Amino acid sequence: MPTIEFSINQERWDGIQERSLGKTVLFTDRSGWSNEQIVSAYRSQYHVEEAFKKMKDTKYLSFRPVRHFTDEHIYVHAFHCILALTLSSLLNKELEQMGHKISIRRMFDAFNDAQQVTSVFASKSGKLTTKTGYSRLDGIAKAYTEKYNLLDYLA
Repeated sequence: MPTIEFSINQERWDGIQERSLGKTVLFTDRSGWSNEQIVSAYRSQYHVEEAFKKMKDTKYLSFRPVRHFTDEHIYVHAFHCILALTLSSLLNKELEQMGHKISIRRMFDAFNDAQQVTSVFASKSGKLTTKTGYSRLDGIAKAYTEKYNLLDYLA
């Protein structure tokens, strides 16, 4: 049975830890920025990476598939996707201010669960009347709808 033996030169390991490990070199063309501003911008790049990750989500806010063949139509498609991401992020921020801190995906799931139900009744005279209601309108969907009285605007 093969065996592996190893050892660590502690003096060299300490030197590597002191000189190299845990260090990051940042290059920038922002000569007018302070060191703190540069580091802050570097550390906040994850926001942009999260936005790209959301745009790869296949259920909501997906950029793909692009079913266009001209540059102009692709630009419009990209604009719509970025607009949808921006508006959904604003809605998510507003819900967070209302006390509901959830991901954008869970937010869409919650709004998607609410369903409009329209019932049509016929009277003895044959006149049709309709009644509209909502099923599964609870949680954040209900809170947001009540905050802006959105049900008042439906016909």
